Amino acid sequence: MSSTTLMRRELAVVDQASQPNNCTTCAKPLDRFFSGHICTGCMRPQPLSPSEDYFSALGLKRRFKQDINEIENRFYGISRVLHPDRYGTANDDKRNLSIQRMGFLNDAYRIIKDPALRREYIISLEGIKVSGDGIPLELAEFWLEIKESNNEEEFIRFENELAFYGKRSRQTIVGLEDEIDSAFERADNKAATDLLKKLALKVQEQNYLDSLARDCERVRAIHVYPDPDKK
Repeated sequence: MSSTTLMRRELAVVDQASQPNNCTTCAKPLDRFFSGHICTGCMRPQPLSPSEDYFSALGLKRRFKQDINEIENRFYGISRVLHPDRYGTANDDKRNLSIQRMGFLNDAYRIIKDPALRREYIISLEGIKVSGDGIPLELAEFWLEIKESNNEEEFIRFENELAFYGKRSRQTIVGLEDEIDSAFERADNKAATDLLKKLALKVQEQNYLDSLARDCERVRAIHVYPDPDKK
């Protein structure tokens, strides 16, 4: 069996509808998920399009909730036919297109499989700009009061408050993501945009809380406070 025939069989493993297009070389319609990457007619990797994003590269809907197994299956399925090693004897054009597409696919896999990176990516794709301050002022002021002190009791109280804020913030983020996914399914763009703005502010808050948690670890090390979780 020739390598071209084998590749065509592998291309048929995943069959998901995508936006119709034509191969830039042989003009064959590219109406399937895999053929958006590689033409099933002439086996030429397709140039990257400005309309592509990391979700479309993996044949996924733009959603916060994703199945990690599906992400991995799609990534490795495409990689088997797109990897530059498959084009070692091809001309420079095919080889370069393979390298470009594989790089894009690697980035897509790295971002989409990570919930935090996926969240930030969706916010950026939707063009949401954070306006306002997502930092809880009372916690910031409390931190300024105790971070230079040697008051272990106050420090532990601050850590407890930080844990409370962090838990509440993460729960809110999960709830907002569920609401946004529902708005995406309904094609309710206005509701999705409003919710994404709230999510962006909450993510800003969570990033600040995570930064405070790292600062607490450094202060605890400097003042040799015992870790209450390890008692």
